[in-house]
Amino acid sequence: MKRKILIQIIFVLCIFPVIAATKYTSKKKIVVNYPVLNNVAAEDMWIADFVQGLLTTDLQNYSVMSVIDRAAAESILSEQKKAEASAYLSNNSFENYFNYANMVDTDYIVVVELSKLEDFYKLSCVLKDKKANKVIQDVSHSSGNISYADLLNGSAIHLASYDLLLAMGEKQSKLANLQIKSDKKDADVEANYNIAKGLQSQKAGNIVEAFIHFFKAENNKTGSDLIAKVSRTIGAGEVRDSVLNDLALYDEWTKIWNDYKEYQNANWLQVFYCPDFLDYENINYDKETVDLKFPYSVCVNPEVINLYNHLYALYSKTSKAGKWNELDMTVYYIQLSLDAEISFELLDAQGKTIAQKSVKASDSGMNNAQMLVLKSIKTTALTDDLHINITTSCSQALVKSVPGIKIGK
Repeated sequence: MKRKILIQIIFVLCIFPVIAATKYTSKKKIVVNYPVLNNVAAEDMWIADFVQGLLTTDLQNYSVMSVIDRAAAESILSEQKKAEASAYLSNNSFENYFNYANMVDTDYIVVVELSKLEDFYKLSCVLKDKKANKVIQDVSHSSGNISYADLLNGSAIHLASYDLLLAMGEKQSKLANLQIKSDKKDADVEANYNIAKGLQSQKAGNIVEAFIHFFKAENNKTGSDLIAKVSRTIGAGEVRDSVLNDLALYDEWTKIWNDYKEYQNANWLQVFYCPDFLDYENINYDKETVDLKFPYSVCVNPEVINLYNHLYALYSKTSKAGKWNELDMTVYYIQLSLDAEISFELLDAQGKTIAQKSVKASDSGMNNAQMLVLKSIKTTALTDDLHINITTSCSQALVKSVPGIKIGK
C-alpha cells in the first residue's frame, strides 16, 4: 500500500511541470498591463512605459504564448472602452488596472507595480487569469532594493521576466540570457528606453524630441510604428489639418522648427581625428622648432540630417491656407547656418598646453579629411606622451579619436 502511494506521489510530481507548462500554450494570449507607479516623480513617469515595453519584449522573445503589445491592446479597444480605460488609468490602483486589462481580448494579464522607496525601487509582477478572474500567485515576482542603474540597464526587469517565464514552464536553459547582468543596455533595452522617452516627449508636446528618440528605436516595430503614427498627426491629409485653423497649424509648425533648430545647434557637429598619424615638417635647427600636423575630419551628424529630412517632407505636405513665407524662409536657412568653432590643444604628459589653434567648422570642408598644422613647436617640449584635446562650441558635439584608421575620403 505504501509503495502504491509513493508511486502515485512520484507520478504526480513528474507530470506537474508538464501540466503547468501546458496551461501556457501558443493558443493562449497574454498582455502586460500598464504599471502602477508609487512615489515616482513626475519627470520619471516614462519608466512605466519602459518597464511595460521591456517585459512585453521579453515575453515576445521567450514565451510560446501570443503576446499582445500595448499598441495592439489599445487598437482593439472600442471608443467606449477607451473612455472607460482612461477613467481606470486615472485612478492608480491595482483593481482598476485589472479592470482595464480585462477589456482586452486576452487569457492572461501580467499586472505590474513599481514603487520608489527612498533611493531604491521595488518591482512586483503577478499573473492574472482573466477568465477565472483570479490571481495566479505561483507566477509572480517581487524584488526590492533595485538601484536606478539596474532599472535603467534592464537587468532588474529581465530578472522579473525570468521568474515569470520559468514559473510558466519555460526551460531554464532557454532563459539564460535574462540572468546576465550588465551595465550596458542591450538592443531591446535601448529600444524600449527610447520608445518610453519618446512617448514622454510626445505627451509633453515636444514632437522633435519624440522623433529623436523614436528614430533611435526605428529598427524596433513599436518604434517604427510610432514614427508613422506621430508623422500622421502633423502630416497632410489627416483630420487634424482640417480641424485646426491655419493660424494654429502655423503656430504648431513654428514650435516644431524652433525645437528642431535648438536640437540641431547642439548636436549637428561630429569631429574625428587620428593621433596615430601625428607627423612633423619644417624643422628649424637654429630655433629648435618644428611644425606638427595630424588629420581630422568634420562631419554633420547623420541623425540630425535624417530628422530634418523627415520633418521637411511632412512640412512640405502640410496644407497651408495662408502665406507662410517667413516660416518657409526660416526652414530654408536652418541647415545653411551650421557653424561652430573647434579648438585643438596639444598637451604634454602633465597636462600643460604646448600649442593650441582654433578653426571654424565651415572652413574645414565637410566630410573631407583636413590637416591641422601647429606651427613652431619647441622640440624640447616633444615627448612620447603628447595628446590632443578637442573642444567645440557645439554643446553636444561628438568628438572621437579613431586611432589607426585613416579618416575622410
